[in-house]
Amino acid sequence: MTWSEGGRTQLSEILVFEKAFDDTAQDVADLALSSFDQCDGVGMQLVDADGLSTRFFTDTRSSQFDALQEQFDDGPCVACLRTGEQYDLEPVTADERWPSFAPPARRAGLIACLALPLIAQGAVIGALNLYAWPVVGFQGWDRQTAGNFAARASISLASARVYARTQVLITDLRARIASADDIVDRAHGALMALENTSLEVAITRLADLADEQRSTLDGAAHSVIDSLGDD
Repeated sequence: MTWSEGGRTQLSEILVFEKAFDDTAQDVADLALSSFDQCDGVGMQLVDADGLSTRFFTDTRSSQFDALQEQFDDGPCVACLRTGEQYDLEPVTADERWPSFAPPARRAGLIACLALPLIAQGAVIGALNLYAWPVVGFQGWDRQTAGNFAARASISLASARVYARTQVLITDLRARIASADDIVDRAHGALMALENTSLEVAITRLADLADEQRSTLDGAAHSVIDSLGDD
């Protein structure tokens, strides 16, 4: 399996700030498929801070293999998400390693699977699953090359997720500023006065604060007001 220079360039050029997050994630899955030879399909599972997961895939068969692992709670992807390590199923790998997943996957035509952890800021945010079901012989995965792709993909996905979350907060903040006076409106005004800044910067500042605190806009607004000694 080789990863072309063109694939590296395409990954770095994925526009995380111009698309919805789901579109960016699908771009990553599609690029993985087109960048690696001997890869016939890709499935990707992303997990957010609340433990909720979202799946992306390039084809029906990859989706079925992902679903099979979830159904049996067994397989390279399951182990990858739990430990943050790479796991594989190859022709030389004993099926006993994945006793629930491997036999039905083999019967469905799977030759090999490599599950790659997607890690951002030390936390596992998902797993990228490369699948192979070639007609001819299978030569094996270049794990270092695949791992490099996953590492770069993790950066793009993490950036896209933060941006999408920030946009939701900014939209909410804009709506509340336009409505009746409340704690968020007061915090917005306080930030403008304290930092001598514009409305746009104040909106982003409060959204960033909410993200840093992993709180709601109300929570971030209360922290701003409380810092002024104003209830």
